[in-house]
Amino acid sequence: MEYHAIQHSILIKTAFALTIYRADRGKYPKSLQQLVPDYLREPPIDVWSGRILRYQSSGSEYKLYSVGQNERDDGGRPHQVAEGTDDIVITAPSMLLPRQLK
Repeated sequence: MEYHAIQHSILIKTAFALTIYRADRGKYPKSLQQLVPDYLREPPIDVWSGRILRYQSSGSEYKLYSVGQNERDDGGRPHQVAEGTDDIVITAPSMLLPRQLK
């Protein structure tokens, strides 16, 4: 399987775990380590860097990303040929949970 497909799979699995964590606890975790072992068996790894995926959260929104094929952290900026960036990014904007709407 190609690295891009593997990385997208890891990112999506992690995004689902983050969504379930937030549904259970009312906010996103401060770190991906907090997903282990209840939501993920092990911390999600970036296939290019060999390290844990990059993650930033305010509690109500997050940015999750891989450094991409250039193996350089572009700060979560997705592929832009003109800029030379190629991070693979998933973001979740701030949204109210159903129980917060009541």
